Amino acid sequence: MKLLFFDPYHLESWRNVTFEAHQPVKDESPVLVPEHPWEAWRAFPISNCVMRDDAGFRMWYETGYDERSVPGDRLNRTAYATSADGIHWEKPALGQYDFKGSTDNNILNLGPFGVHNVSVVHDDHDGNPNRRYKMTYFAMPPRKNFSPIPPGINVAVSEDGVRWKLACPMEEPAFRAWRDVVPGRPTSSDTHSLVGWIPERQRYVIMARNVSLVPYMFRTIGYSESADFMHWSEPINVLSPDEHDPWGTEFYYMTVCRYEDLYLGHLCVFHNYSRRLTAGRPDTAQVPPELAYMNQRLDMKLVYSRDLQVWRYADADRGAFLPVGESGAWDSGMVFGSSILPVDDEVWVYYGGTPMRHIVEDLQHAGSDAHHRMCGGLARMRRDGFVSLRAGTEPGEFVSRPYELTNEALTLNSHTWDDGEISIQVLDAESDTPRSAVVTVRGDDVRMPVDFDLAALYGQKVRLRVTARNADLYAIDL
Repeated sequence: MKLLFFDPYHLESWRNVTFEAHQPVKDESPVLVPEHPWEAWRAFPISNCVMRDDAGFRMWYETGYDERSVPGDRLNRTAYATSADGIHWEKPALGQYDFKGSTDNNILNLGPFGVHNVSVVHDDHDGNPNRRYKMTYFAMPPRKNFSPIPPGINVAVSEDGVRWKLACPMEEPAFRAWRDVVPGRPTSSDTHSLVGWIPERQRYVIMARNVSLVPYMFRTIGYSESADFMHWSEPINVLSPDEHDPWGTEFYYMTVCRYEDLYLGHLCVFHNYSRRLTAGRPDTAQVPPELAYMNQRLDMKLVYSRDLQVWRYADADRGAFLPVGESGAWDSGMVFGSSILPVDDEVWVYYGGTPMRHIVEDLQHAGSDAHHRMCGGLARMRRDGFVSLRAGTEPGEFVSRPYELTNEALTLNSHTWDDGEISIQVLDAESDTPRSAVVTVRGDDVRMPVDFDLAALYGQKVRLRVTARNADLYAIDL
């Protein structure tokens, strides 16, 4: 069992320690760029669409071309890429989709209409090998008056993640678009994230995007579940902007993954501060100067939950986990969180990025030059490095709750600096009786060994007393 220190959940008592949030470091250049005619100006991951398996890395990314094949066509499409190292990506010809008379491209055949916001998971729960991979996406038929097919979230299944079959009729999507309400059918806006099968709930889960109309129309995060992946509950609201967020804040969507004993949410925040000008607030005639740069931009915040219902911010100050780039950078306008993957001693954070803002003035020029395109990026941090329990120059201390020892040795993910150190001792589960000597470690290691012989305590419940100085403790592996 691994203890992560996002909050005091694992602590029985503590003093003189703080919870410090950390950010990943972005690679300087994007790892995925539009380079083919059928990609036009966009090749970017959005939502839960990157995974790693025995064959390497796989990505289902959003792309789209600029020439409408039918009146009112929505040009978004989904393409497939593979990589041996997660950095250099190949776009194999799939032979599925006809683009200007040729199927020599990597576009997936998900139907004749626009496809937006694909989410893909590998499903170990479903015993049917033909349904091993699950996909959700927002189907975008030609605009109203051009097609009888309704927009909404469709679900699809696959044996290999490449050849897909709809699990529900296109005429009856699993979710109807929120503007197209049908009695008895759940509704959602276009952007969402498939979480997958949740064993403790015995349900598949989607984090949908809800729309609130009070006090004005704005986006929030909803939760929906299904026993069979086809019939879904009406999304309930689980995360909304509140009084601590500037007026005009919206939650665009949230990608969720399981990480150890937590669910991590990659919360995409839309800084729609210009809404102040039209929301009937007489005291907000203009966007405040301190908010002006972020106006109409999107960045990412990290939230976490233990039950997918109650969400908390990893950074108590609600700072960005993945901020937009500096002015002029390839991701200075919007970042769209995708997948969070443990890779060796690091955590890799995939995301989509663009220098364009979420305004018509930018988007109507999409593809006109390198400034007006959307790409895929990668940011990295140490494994378990989201939040640390920090002690400064004055020593801090905590005692853990009782936990069963599941290993015969302890390892720490920790970093000490200057004359810093971390000392740890095993205590009885119900008293302060020592069950080990005090062992002190120093240095920087994601798997710092603690020189205990715990074989005699294996399988027993114990508590840990930890004292530290000039140190960050990210995790303890029991």
